[in-house]
Amino acid sequence: MITSSYHASGKLPYGRAVLVARPGSIYGHFSDRQVYEAMLKHDVDLFLRVTFELADWIVLDDVEYVVGDSAEGYNPMHDICRIIIGGAVELATRLRGRPIGNYEYVVAGRRDHCIAGRCAGTIRLRLDDAALERKVADALAYPELAGEVDAAIRRDGIEASRYECLHPVDNRMSWTPVEGGKPHYEEHGESRVASGKYQRSVRYAEHIAPLYAAFWENISESLDAPAAPRMVDASSLQMGERQIRPS
Repeated sequence: MITSSYHASGKLPYGRAVLVARPGSIYGHFSDRQVYEAMLKHDVDLFLRVTFELADWIVLDDVEYVVGDSAEGYNPMHDICRIIIGGAVELATRLRGRPIGNYEYVVAGRRDHCIAGRCAGTIRLRLDDAALERKVADALAYPELAGEVDAAIRRDGIEASRYECLHPVDNRMSWTPVEGGKPHYEEHGESRVASGKYQRSVRYAEHIAPLYAAFWENISESLDAPAAPRMVDASSLQMGERQIRPS
């Protein structure tokens, strides 16, 4: 399970408190601020480092499938998580020599098809009343997300939270805006810059798109090398100097 988590302190106290799964090797590696800085600076090495470490962990732990955020253009952290997952699954598949499942779930979008059971090829989960109550209570108790959770419940109704669909997704899937449109995170970032809370905001064309291209160029080079990607002790890797420049 790969997702982003936020806390004003840059730490993960509440997420850790409600976590029922065993934390993996990359859990809590970076704060939101560090990842945003990497996006703004076009520092692809940070994302490659995490990707190779995750790929090693997938192989060593004999993981059969990975589930993570969908890329929706809502939050760049979610979209970056999707890119990292795709790269790690592709590398791990090569290392292990057999397919590894890659699934996403709706984060901020509507779940109409999930509720109606019209999602082809998905793993569909229906929560009973007790599980639904626990899920909603835990989500509302997360201070940084309570407002978004409340808005989603008012928009879609509480029953929408009863269903979880894990959708199979291509490893190289990416979110792109419709022509003339812009992602939600750009609009949100622009409002924060205007209010003086941010100095700069993450943009799709300037930051995410070139990061995606440089990321997959590096992954493809690793996959095309004469030898398969080598498993390493990722904790010993140092941040490189490679950066990308927007076109």
